[in-house]
Amino acid sequence: MKRLLYLFVLLLSLSLWSCGSKDDGIDDPDVPENPEQPENPENPDVSEYVELYVSKDNLVIEAQGGEVSFDIECNTKWSIENESGWCKTDVASGEGDGTVKVTAEAYYENADRNAVLTVKAGDKTKTVQVTQKHEDALILSKDKFDVAQEGGTISVEWQSNVDCRLTIPWKFDSWIKEAPKSKGMETTTFDLVISANEAFEKREGFVVVSGNGLKDTVHIYQVANERTLILNQASHDVPAEGGTVEVELKSNVNYRMTIPTDARKWISQVTTRALRVERFVFRVAANTSYDSRKAAIVFEDRNSDLSDTLYICQKQTDALLLGKKKFTVSGKGENIEVGLKSNIDYEVILPDWISRLQTKALVEEVLTFQVAKNDGQDVRKGEIVIKDKKSALSETIRVVQGTAEIYPGDLVFSSVDDVKAFAVAGYKKIAGSLTITGSMLVNLTNLDNQLEEVRDSLIFDCSSLNSFDGLYGLKRIGGNLTIKEGRFTSFEGLNNLGYIGGSFRITSSSSLESLQNFSGLGSLTEIVGDFEISSSSSLKSLENFVGLDNLCRIGGSFRITSSNDYYSSSLESLQNFSGLGSLTEIVGDFEISSSSSLKSLENFVGLDNLCRIGGSF
Repeated sequence: MKRLLYLFVLLLSLSLWSCGSKDDGIDDPDVPENPEQPENPENPDVSEYVELYVSKDNLVIEAQGGEVSFDIECNTKWSIENESGWCKTDVASGEGDGTVKVTAEAYYENADRNAVLTVKAGDKTKTVQVTQKHEDALILSKDKFDVAQEGGTISVEWQSNVDCRLTIPWKFDSWIKEAPKSKGMETTTFDLVISANEAFEKREGFVVVSGNGLKDTVHIYQVANERTLILNQASHDVPAEGGTVEVELKSNVNYRMTIPTDARKWISQVTTRALRVERFVFRVAANTSYDSRKAAIVFEDRNSDLSDTLYICQKQTDALLLGKKKFTVSGKGENIEVGLKSNIDYEVILPDWISRLQTKALVEEVLTFQVAKNDGQDVRKGEIVIKDKKSALSETIRVVQGTAEIYPGDLVFSSVDDVKAFAVAGYKKIAGSLTITGSMLVNLTNLDNQLEEVRDSLIFDCSSLNSFDGLYGLKRIGGNLTIKEGRFTSFEGLNNLGYIGGSFRITSSSSLESLQNFSGLGSLTEIVGDFEISSSSSLKSLENFVGLDNLCRIGGSFRITSSNDYYSSSLESLQNFSGLGSLTEIVGDFEISSSSSLKSLENFVGLDNLCRIGGSF
């Protein structure tokens, strides 16, 4: 009978369960047909409203190091961002309520160091500032306070074993005041009353806690708005050589800093352990261009439109670029033009015989100067200095001016017109060198024998020139006399040349085939440098040295060098040294070098009076 009763109860229970099942088509009124999906399907554990609270927003660790902690109350998952290298947390993330331990090792520097721990949960953010004091300092629990516009009371706590006092500088005592203490009250806390900021601008102040030779400073920042980002200096000017920019940011929001992409090539952030987190240092590279440049670094709140901008302006590289730096001017005077590129405010410093011209027709970057007539007896030299008014940057233009008779620099004759222009100008002397070249000159008769002196070298490199006619007035060459090319048969035309201050060189390769001797050089008494004949295929008609009858001294070496080619005809007619009867001294070597030419040289007749060879024979 009992078994039948148990079976009946079991069947009744199964029947009731079947009636409540959805499979039978009967809906449960307590279960909705389409339940709502979580608002965050990627993280269904996150509630619609995030709650985040930290028990302390400032932590202080003594110089000898140690451990402090703070509590987190949260209804979801959270994480901690820590960019410092010295401040350690025992956990980096968690869920729900928890305690975070913060540790630091001993610190022996002379300044406080700070770090910021950023706690994040969903769209909520909290910050905890960690300060480690330097050795032998008053240890304030907090040395930076951000106060809302409406003011309020703040408490300054410290740890110390000496008596301390609070000092409020006079310029801040109108809005920062010490709160009265209860009679007989012993405390390590100063309460400060901050008045409301009625102005529309931020303000900042500080108070000093001191005692027994120790002191520390509490900075107080008050803003006009509930949320703020404040840079202590919004614009910095940097010289062209680069440098560092240091800026302090005061904020009560979770911010980020952005350097524009195109400015990252020349602006970089410097991280240093000695700096506060709220202080940023940027390294600005040298600006090698001639244009200034500017960049805007933006500090912005991560959770609102609040922002502040730091502008860095860098100067250009100052420049004075001259198109030409040296001018040779005739003795009659003339105008010279100088192209100038500059990005500075410059001034021009002139010698008294050069003046600057101002004409409307000139381009702004072209400077024109007038060089006065030179009435003196010799070449004069002067400098035009173009100088930056604000620095030592300068450029110099060198001006060389001849006289009515002296051409002031080097000169080249390559055509008959060049020779005529020189003759018309009336010059008698050349302060530099003279090079006669080209293939169009046949003679120099247009010089009218007026050239008396070449103070540097005289070079003949003109295969068409067949005569020295026109140079009868030449008495002195200060440098070398070099004959590279020419169709000369003698040296007639140089009859009055008495002195060569350098070397006398004949280095022809093909065009001096008809030269037989040195007739025409009868006035030459001294060659200060070498006497050198070097030929590869010409000079096949040269027989002797007749024409150098008055040459007494060679200050360098005497060299004759011909081609080593067996078939060469160079110097094949040279028989002896006739014409050098007055030569008494060769200071350097006496050298004859040939392997197959000089076929006719039989003896040293002509050197009868040579008494001394200072070098080798």
